[in-house]
Amino acid sequence: MHITTLNSPPMGPVSQQSLEMELFGIIGNSLGSLAQESKVLPNESKRMPELKGRDLIAKKNGHSGIQKRHPSKALNRSREIITINTVKGTVSSAIVPCPRTAIANSCSEHRQPKVLTTPKAIKDDSQKSTTPSNGITQRRMSILHSDQIVAAAIGRYKNHFHMLVEDSDSTVASNPSSTGADTMHVALQYPGKDAREKFILMKPFLSRSKTESDDKDEYNPIEDLIQTVRIIMEHFFRPEQSKELFGTSDEGLYRNLTKFKVRKDGPQFLKAVEDFNAIMKKQKATGTVQEYLQQYGHRLPYDLVVHILQQVYSRTVAARASKLNQYEAFSNNVYGEILPILTKEFIQRTKLDHTKVFVDLGCGIGNVVLQVALQTGAESYGVEIMETPAKFSKKQAKEFEARARAYGLQHGQVTMLQGDFLDTPGLPAILARADVVLVNNYAFNSALNQSLLQLFLELKEGCKIISLKTFVSLDHKINVRNAGSVESILRVKKYPYYTNAVSWTHNGGEYFIATVDRSAVQAFWEGALADGGISLDDGGGRRSSNRRR
Repeated sequence: MHITTLNSPPMGPVSQQSLEMELFGIIGNSLGSLAQESKVLPNESKRMPELKGRDLIAKKNGHSGIQKRHPSKALNRSREIITINTVKGTVSSAIVPCPRTAIANSCSEHRQPKVLTTPKAIKDDSQKSTTPSNGITQRRMSILHSDQIVAAAIGRYKNHFHMLVEDSDSTVASNPSSTGADTMHVALQYPGKDAREKFILMKPFLSRSKTESDDKDEYNPIEDLIQTVRIIMEHFFRPEQSKELFGTSDEGLYRNLTKFKVRKDGPQFLKAVEDFNAIMKKQKATGTVQEYLQQYGHRLPYDLVVHILQQVYSRTVAARASKLNQYEAFSNNVYGEILPILTKEFIQRTKLDHTKVFVDLGCGIGNVVLQVALQTGAESYGVEIMETPAKFSKKQAKEFEARARAYGLQHGQVTMLQGDFLDTPGLPAILARADVVLVNNYAFNSALNQSLLQLFLELKEGCKIISLKTFVSLDHKINVRNAGSVESILRVKKYPYYTNAVSWTHNGGEYFIATVDRSAVQAFWEGALADGGISLDDGGGRRSSNRRR
């Protein structure tokens, strides 16, 4: 079982230190060596296969997955404990034996302990590693920069902007190859302390296309930069202050970025980024940005949360997303995702907030867990048995922590566990504290759903269970035969969801929220005793009393 635990960083004072925007060219083999050095993501397509039959596929910007069930595989492992220290800003990893002695011995005989390593970054002092006396490797938490993602797939990108030719008033198109001397790099200031992100201002293209048309499905760093500027303008300053500092969508800095992008005017685009950085450095130095963030408390705006989650996904999962389709069709192992808009509705329906505990059984790559933690501040747990999604959830959790710090944001504690949710040590204790439990059981068979029901016996009163298939009939009535069943302590309601809410269909559907409520069962037994007992002959209905009415 693998465990990753993150804690929210405290909101502290803003440092006056920040780094200037950089503009430089990369020529010849220098960029090629950069791509070889970083090796953040493999040079493979992240495009999904088409939906075939009833197979469920994962969209690239999706959410929580359905859990694969192989208990024997889940037990035959060591435990890797990932700890993130938000005070020191370090990530550490240690391998401990399996909890069961026989399995632990087997694991130690055949497997070498693995040491946590983070993707190698373009030189960044914040990722220098240290090795304490306990032998655990530690690395400073740092975001995966946009330029690392582009460099790792440089063959699928080309220059977008025109640049001024030296000693000439004319402009020429940048070399469409990935090694042009006029390739532009910038560093964008973020709201967090000493935080910035590096971008290569190139665009993705379809290499198989004769016209090399833009690839709209590939990560686009220019669009990412522009949208990040918009998000910061809208959510980190008061509206009147943002208008004064940055202008509006019709005029001002944001308008300049979009205008010069369309015109492919490199120098003017760079100047707009420079202007933004200068404003951000000044506002960060005065503490204005962090002061405004206090108004949010533990509940952040939805579009800010989604933007951060998309950045996390694009830097950790997107290039390898096709691996999520490796499952057995029409089985409990089918992988599907709940998208952010539906997660937002779950949060509203269940009234999740920073005082609550949230558990996602079969969390996939962990997006729902991360969204709940960031949007509400709730203590959030995810459990996933499938190896590939579980690895992605750990990568996302680490990038999520670093990126939240870069934005200067708080979030609820996040814990990712790898294992079978029917047999994961420590999970029963977590479920006993849970206020909301999510089970994406759309593709589960009846046997697995019945096994899941047994987990719900120990849930506390008022706990809400969200599922894509109901565990209880909507017309369930309590009688003597079923009064002791789990179904009888669940009060269920059905809700619709609409288009583009889940990955396996563009159509709408329905979901269910069952609330643990033992009062109906208690009332049934009290009524039965008051009426003089219960007869089994009529299906468990109350037996008539000899008393006059």
